[in-house]
Amino acid sequence: ETYAGGSISVVCGSMFLKGTRSLEELQNAVNKIYEMNDALRLCIVKTEHGVQQKVEEFVEQDAEVLGLKTKEEFDRYADRYAKEPLDFYGLLCIIKIVLLEDRYGILIKIHHIIGDAWALSLICSQFNAILSGEIPKAYSYVEYLDKEKFYTKSNGQGKDKAFFLERFKECDEVTYLSEKEGKSFCSTRKTFVLDAGKSGQIAAYAKERNVSLFVLFMAALALYMNRTKMNVDKFYIGTAALNRAGRHDKNTVGLFVNSVPMLIGLDNEKSFLDNLLQIRQESFSVLRHQRYGYSEVLKDIREAYHFNEKLYDVVLSYQNATVFGGGEEVETTWYHNGMQMESLQIHIDDRDEEGTFRMHYDYQVEKFREKEIVRMHGQMMHLLYDAMANDGKKPYELEMLSDVERKKILRDFNL
Repeated sequence: ETYAGGSISVVCGSMFLKGTRSLEELQNAVNKIYEMNDALRLCIVKTEHGVQQKVEEFVEQDAEVLGLKTKEEFDRYADRYAKEPLDFYGLLCIIKIVLLEDRYGILIKIHHIIGDAWALSLICSQFNAILSGEIPKAYSYVEYLDKEKFYTKSNGQGKDKAFFLERFKECDEVTYLSEKEGKSFCSTRKTFVLDAGKSGQIAAYAKERNVSLFVLFMAALALYMNRTKMNVDKFYIGTAALNRAGRHDKNTVGLFVNSVPMLIGLDNEKSFLDNLLQIRQESFSVLRHQRYGYSEVLKDIREAYHFNEKLYDVVLSYQNATVFGGGEEVETTWYHNGMQMESLQIHIDDRDEEGTFRMHYDYQVEKFREKEIVRMHGQMMHLLYDAMANDGKKPYELEMLSDVERKKILRDFNL
């Protein structure tokens, strides 16, 4: 954050429910969330021993209340608010109460050093449980950090390190989707919504072939990079690993997520299905070593091989955290913070079991233009739909262009 500045570490989202609640009920629920989650009371302090984190004692407070008329008006506010940085030495999680004409909810801004996207959904679920008179499950993040100390000295960490070093031996050259140089981390978002029919088609194919939706979308992105980057057959794509091992971790508010490099190996002489199953196998391997973060991987590679670049400039993540409670009326929104390290982040939003996929393309504005992102999405989805319909085809045989693009290339450009 010191290097990049701005809002690069902000994670921000909202949740709304239909109806009304008293302000006292809402304030009590917010205070209970701060009390039960020690991660939300973590702060950064400078001491004679250096920069450290410490947990503040719980002190009851009055959350800010936002009174607005419509959800559209609120979204405009939240979109601006998400792009405002948090005070690094101040409160690292801010929960605001929001009251609209026909609904109520909360707006959460959390620093990435103490929380992740899963934590946002978990806070919302806790909020709903408290309002329903329940005592939600909540565990200490500090206790989790104490357990992590054993991992850093274990054989498991050594095996994780060795895994990624071996992967680098298989591919020591990198492929970037954008070769442009950028001077800032400023980025913006372009969102595409796949309707229920197309989303259902994708989900049905994944189920039929016994692959996760994450793996299927990763294969689509891999096909796109293969076709647009001179048929490259080995390259890295970054992904966000949940890194929550079980029920205990999944009910602990805190930072767990790790970024990990995934080595894609495509065989242009094998079918799409064969390549898909190979990507599935690689994802299993990577997720077994997900506790070892990308920063450590880069550090190890640089020390061992004098490698001075990054492994990837594109990240694909699959978001499927569900907010519990509130019935069918719960509505969640995730806001883009306007800054990022990678050239492109593609987030497959499958949260709250809505039956549709939202595909968020977050891109650095110096690396891509909006029309390039629109074309990229269209071509990637054409590859995916053709692959699902004809998964015996080889990668180079799959259709990438729409009828309009094909006509322009074959007719208009040749006049």
